[in-house]
Amino acid sequence: MDWRYEVKYVLRQDEWSKLQQILVEHPASFRTAFPDRIVNNIYLDTTDFVTCNDNLAGISERQKYRIRWYGNANEVQNPVLEVKIKNNALGRKEISPIENWSDDFLFEHHLTNYGQLNPVLQNQYLRSYYVNWEGNFRLTVDRAIKYKRVNGYLSHDYSDAFSDEHIIVEIKFKAEDFKQHEQISRYFSFRPSKHSKYVTGVFYCYG
Repeated sequence: MDWRYEVKYVLRQDEWSKLQQILVEHPASFRTAFPDRIVNNIYLDTTDFVTCNDNLAGISERQKYRIRWYGNANEVQNPVLEVKIKNNALGRKEISPIENWSDDFLFEHHLTNYGQLNPVLQNQYLRSYYVNWEGNFRLTVDRAIKYKRVNGYLSHDYSDAFSDEHIIVEIKFKAEDFKQHEQISRYFSFRPSKHSKYVTGVFYCYG
């Protein structure tokens, strides 16, 4: 996928209605791009959490690994392995479909330049999708976010998961549209914030 910027905002629950009003009145005419759906992630890392620590340290060139599928957590359908590659403020994803999924895939050896990766964190949230009228700015809104540790097996039960009540908004656009972003973002009355669901989940689940 192309290199792109991701500008994030971390909102409180009581700011949800304000965000909806901004999207309705925004001159870029944001509209629903796709029906809401549940996103399921399983993050992979080394035993000493090297990819998490790279993020915390602000390493400019780093990677993050996760398995993702959509819909019911109990039914792993069309899962993919995603590698998120970060180079300073720009990022891109490499996506590989996982054929013949089984839970054993999680605990196979995933060798990378970081070493052996293991499943460490499960994550689930509800995502809404928007796009501006030109189609070059995408905006996602994630809420009902949950995290839980992977303790030797894949659990489909989130009843004991850690719940994050924040709402995460991301505006995504290509590098060539950076100047236009200034016009888009000026109507958002929230402060941009560095945020990683993976790092947040590690904090919740591992302390």
